[in-house]
Amino acid sequence: MASYYGAPIPMPRYHRHHEIELNLVEQGSLTYMFGSTAALVPAGELALFWGVLPHRVAHVEPGTVFHWLTIPLRLFLQWRLPAALMQLVLAGMPVHDQQARSAALDRALFAQWQADLHAIAPERHAIVQLEIEARLRRLALGVAPAGGRRQNVPGGEHKAEQIARIIAEQYAEPLRVRDLAEAVGLHPQYVMQLFRKVFGMSLLEYIAQHRIAHAQRLLITTDAPVAAIALDCGFGSASQFYAIFKRVCGSAPSAYRAGLAK
Repeated sequence: MASYYGAPIPMPRYHRHHEIELNLVEQGSLTYMFGSTAALVPAGELALFWGVLPHRVAHVEPGTVFHWLTIPLRLFLQWRLPAALMQLVLAGMPVHDQQARSAALDRALFAQWQADLHAIAPERHAIVQLEIEARLRRLALGVAPAGGRRQNVPGGEHKAEQIARIIAEQYAEPLRVRDLAEAVGLHPQYVMQLFRKVFGMSLLEYIAQHRIAHAQRLLITTDAPVAAIALDCGFGSASQFYAIFKRVCGSAPSAYRAGLAK
């Protein structure tokens, strides 16, 4: 596990990671972009999400202070949390707790977890894991997807974010740059340049990351054959799927599934 306490910094580029992330804003607020969707995290609300889909901190209110903490995916799965919470988190969008009465307790817990994780004491680390599991089980009693806190991007949806929305909705289907460019009324070459400028990656890489995220979910939650998962996620062949999955996740799909099952 890793943790941080301080001022959030707006991120000019999207990034992704394989861990589960917990955020708590102590004062102020921040806004994440998950692809084309903006999600506000105000002070006092616990936010939980899987970092597998490209995201970034897009806006920070002046004076904002927050905590973040990451949980290894394998540990998160081992906790076998209630299915409703697991489904929301593995869908790739944030879940948050709007219960104001939990804010003071969460501030105290995050401060304690921060201190314990920086201590060279395995017993303290074990206690942190138990307390986080218990906190997430309490969160599961009244989970709410972050849709109620989503915002429109000021000035309307950027062309690159329109493309990201299309990809998020259609990544399992054949997608061509030409078709995406036509959908937003731009030249294909300009679309590729614009998308890389905004997201820090190529269109094809962004499509692949959505497909890989879907594959990770299916490998975690189903017993479907790897070849069937490859097709279901939009890959043209099993060999293409294996190559991209290993590059992004560091292991072959079957090894990834086996490693999380331990």
